[in-house]
Amino acid sequence: MFSRVRLNRVKALEHRRLSRGSLRSYFSGTLVTKKGLRTKEIEEHFRTRLLNHAAAFQWRCLPRARVAVSLRFFDSEKNHPDIHTLVKLYLDALKGIAFADDRQVHYLEASTWRLPADRPSSVVTAVWRLVDYRRYVELAYNMDRNDDDEDTYPPYAYPRDNTVQQAMMAKQYEALSSTRIFPDSQVALKLGIQSVMDRYRMVHPLIFDLGGLPSVQEGTSTFKGRVANILDKYAAKKRLFSRVFIPVELNAQITRQGIRLVKDLDNMMSLVCPLIREKLLDKQSYINGYRAFVIQDEKTPPRVDIQLLPPGAIERFAKRLELGLKAHGEDLGAYL
Repeated sequence: MFSRVRLNRVKALEHRRLSRGSLRSYFSGTLVTKKGLRTKEIEEHFRTRLLNHAAAFQWRCLPRARVAVSLRFFDSEKNHPDIHTLVKLYLDALKGIAFADDRQVHYLEASTWRLPADRPSSVVTAVWRLVDYRRYVELAYNMDRNDDDEDTYPPYAYPRDNTVQQAMMAKQYEALSSTRIFPDSQVALKLGIQSVMDRYRMVHPLIFDLGGLPSVQEGTSTFKGRVANILDKYAAKKRLFSRVFIPVELNAQITRQGIRLVKDLDNMMSLVCPLIREKLLDKQSYINGYRAFVIQDEKTPPRVDIQLLPPGAIERFAKRLELGLKAHGEDLGAYL
């Protein structure tokens, strides 16, 4: 049996591995999408920077391992790109350096911060082995200090002259502000936590059950038509979120069988995000970010569920994890 000293030394080694066991990169420059005029030039600069960081972190491209990816965009562009178009380009740019194929990504989070025009745009990326990310989340939640910081939320996108819309924004923000992100899948089960998505998937007003994913025979057009129909029916009910006037974030979970049909998380969100923006969001609102993850359960049928989150929820979740891991290190003290 391990003595307490030996056990703490083992924990310290694990903490050090989790603290340093990811590929992190920062790139300052114009944010581009696949259709941008300078896309090729900026993508090459980004990949060069990433290669340098991979060498510094002693990171080797993962040929088969499942991975977790985080993308944070700081956006001062005149015409703000949609979040799913940014993810498409920068996730593709990670291939061949961080991992070999998009299908390895089983957890994907992306968020945007809109900056004044005099500030430079930038992107911050992080890639973990999925097994390390899950352990990171588990440790962080065990050490959770409940340091919820309301300042993490960005302000409303645009002030409205229309007082009715202004009042609706306040109600929508209040309704979403209590929504909280929980650990997913195996981590949640191990910690004894059940998420809102798991408990209320069929009846919760802020969770959309988008049903089964398209088979090879159906194709994506059938899936998009079904999702559009679900959102149209929701909007027709004239509920609080039938027309959304504030920025929102999306929490998307897809089953293990489902990810095989849409190939990867990025493709799924590229299908869903434009439909949610078209059917539910006011023209001045936008999707501020999303997190998408695969449920590691072979028996669950192929399907996808989307939960609405307040702006800044993904950033606050990431901050809680960082504080949790820091607290874990402080508890180990001299063993680190």
